[in-house]
Amino acid sequence: MVKKIRFDDASDNELLEACKKETGASDNNDPIWKITTDPQINSSFPDNTIAVVIDVRQQIGALRIFENETGKFLDGVGTEEKGKLVMILWNKSWNYDTSYLAQGWPPSQIVIFDNTGHATENAEGSVDPYMHYFLNHTHIRYVYGVAVYAISRRLTFAECQNLFLHVAQREDIYDFFWAHQDVVVMQDETLYPSPFEAVVAEKRELVRRFGTRSPNWPIGYFDYDKLAHVNVLAADVIGLWDIRIPYYPSDCDYYGRARRAGLYILDFPAARFFDVAVCLTNPQALFASAGWSTRRRLESTLKSMAVSKAAGDKWWHFWLSDRRNIWQGRNADGSLSPDFGDGWRQQIVAGRKFFKHKWGTSECDVSCRNESTIVSLAATQARKVWDAEAA
Repeated sequence: MVKKIRFDDASDNELLEACKKETGASDNNDPIWKITTDPQINSSFPDNTIAVVIDVRQQIGALRIFENETGKFLDGVGTEEKGKLVMILWNKSWNYDTSYLAQGWPPSQIVIFDNTGHATENAEGSVDPYMHYFLNHTHIRYVYGVAVYAISRRLTFAECQNLFLHVAQREDIYDFFWAHQDVVVMQDETLYPSPFEAVVAEKRELVRRFGTRSPNWPIGYFDYDKLAHVNVLAADVIGLWDIRIPYYPSDCDYYGRARRAGLYILDFPAARFFDVAVCLTNPQALFASAGWSTRRRLESTLKSMAVSKAAGDKWWHFWLSDRRNIWQGRNADGSLSPDFGDGWRQQIVAGRKFFKHKWGTSECDVSCRNESTIVSLAATQARKVWDAEAA
């Protein structure tokens, strides 16, 4: 059992006194107080560690605790403790993952937008876990240390993109990343130790090429937009996403307008992305603490899941399919929610019709520009920048 002692605020001496009281350490054998702001992503504390304090006063710390022998998750500290100092009495049979999630992203920089249409009920914990719109806010915040943004009603894809831009502008954020919910990312050791390190390298390369606040690039692709890096400043040039094209092919419309405006769409290799249509039964296997063999089995599973979804896409003619994403409305018992029935499909059909009316074509490339406006930021180039700056 993981024991936690919480403080609204405390000096180092006060924390030491509390530690001695809880652990029984004597005045003749005072604990050594060691502060670190850069712990290892996955590691163990020294065997003589008796307590660990996580600083969440400004939502900057997080910790997930696992058993050494089994890799079983025990407990954690995340955004639910914001504003607190949390002391954990430590056991040497434990190891930890710190504020970087499975593939290296700091949880304080991650927000999950609850676009289920039932965000309020999910926040209250009143949704049946077998329903397709169930989202466990408590688990996301408490175990993973990630914030949740509750959307009052379910938005279309285009509306979500405009919401992202609105939130970023309101918070004075000049660029952000978004990812699809049906994509799993794993590191590609031939490129970078983690996708997050690849993202850091990409941002450095962008600064080198375009400066710190240039509107000349609207988006950076990572395997198309399975992961996308959005430049908020470019929205002033392109405009908002067209909500009259709610789903497919709204991306073709937005990126086409970007090219017509003379902006550069960037492409950057970073990791392996798996496009899947079912949930993982053991997402904890994504974490480094799961061990090499577990992660290799997971990779094999993800490949099979991706092949299965791709086969379905071919059968339903991929982009022309109104059935490509019905997995979103699939309940745990296999039944399909009417939320993703005829009304939803008609929205997609209407969006395609409007796109063709707007551009005079059903083809995705409406830019009337040479495809060279997609610029490749090769991993080798970015790595040279990374290495040079690291040196």
